[in-house]
Amino acid sequence: MLDLSRTVTRFPMAEIKRRTHALHLLRRFPFLFSTARAIYRAARHVPQQVLRRLLPSTPTFGLPRGFYSGVEQLRSGTREGRIVLEGQNPPAFGEQSLVRRSGLNQDRNQPWPIFWLREQNAHLTGPTLCPRDAQGRLLAESTFSPVGNRGDEPAWWHFASPPQLRLTGNVTSIVSRWSTQNYWHWPMDAISRLALLPEFPADTRILVPPLLPWMTWFLREMGLEGRWIETSATSISVENYFFTVPSSMTGCYNPFAIRFLRDTFLPKQTSLGATPRRLYLIREGLTRALHNEGEVREFFRRRGWALLAPETRTIPEQIEIFAHAEGVVALHGSALANLLWCSPGCRVLEFAPDNFLAGPFEIVARILDLRHDFMICPGDHRTHIHVDLAGLERKLTALGV
Repeated sequence: MLDLSRTVTRFPMAEIKRRTHALHLLRRFPFLFSTARAIYRAARHVPQQVLRRLLPSTPTFGLPRGFYSGVEQLRSGTREGRIVLEGQNPPAFGEQSLVRRSGLNQDRNQPWPIFWLREQNAHLTGPTLCPRDAQGRLLAESTFSPVGNRGDEPAWWHFASPPQLRLTGNVTSIVSRWSTQNYWHWPMDAISRLALLPEFPADTRILVPPLLPWMTWFLREMGLEGRWIETSATSISVENYFFTVPSSMTGCYNPFAIRFLRDTFLPKQTSLGATPRRLYLIREGLTRALHNEGEVREFFRRRGWALLAPETRTIPEQIEIFAHAEGVVALHGSALANLLWCSPGCRVLEFAPDNFLAGPFEIVARILDLRHDFMICPGDHRTHIHVDLAGLERKLTALGV
């Protein structure tokens, strides 16, 4: 048995602990929590809604007034650009799949056209740098929605101001609500947008959010050193802007991004030599956890599995370890983004809190022909779970690991 949980110093992770404020503490009382959350969401943006009605909206002043569709402009011939792919049609997921049981419609947000468009003298606004037109409307697809996101998109609630930064020449951006969230969102929702970079002029620079060291690895390995502009600005004027659409709504069916990431980064794995074939991914101090983590670790130790904290390994090491894995067991979380590097036939068992169901890793497994199964475990108000060891034994036996 090999314990990989203490081998090297941790690199920073964008995922952080959930804040313990009063609303969060109500999670242990579901009815009170849902009621308080609904009231909070309805009330928190009342001032912005009032201002949206009273004040005019221009590219550099006021709150957005609506959305425009980039793909529809391309189809009508009013904008320069190209539709690269009309959509990615997902397979059917059964009613008992994690994708369908989550209720998030992650299998029903295709087709999603993959395209780019060019905009001269563009105005990018908000912390997510969404393009905004002369009528004060946001580019819908920049908010990860075909019609525009009026809910949790920060740019929709951002009061525009004159540009803090003016850029000449050719520029694109991978800044979005999701671009700095964690190890899953950075490659899938940010880096994958650079698949269209060869369509732009060779001197095109790239707007990126403030970066953690591990995030820069992806950019450097693509040969982009010196081409990215790290910024926290919320109002930028760009002489020649190339918008590249996210290749899918976040967490949804996305073979295009997975193929691009594997083609680009699988060859970058390091040479560790012998790597463990069966991995239990441990999780410490982050949102979501196991109440009986110690028992589960001992369960896997007795069976000769390696205990791995992926965040303690470099990105190339993670790629190599998972590319050779035959079995992976983990609690739902960004560490399972490493399924991107797994080989067909790898067995995957995912622990899922019953109050936090989502199917992105089941989708990745389906695309890559991995054998994926899951255990739904009762979750508390912090989405901490208890794993039934007898049930775990049965699941592993059924998976053949």
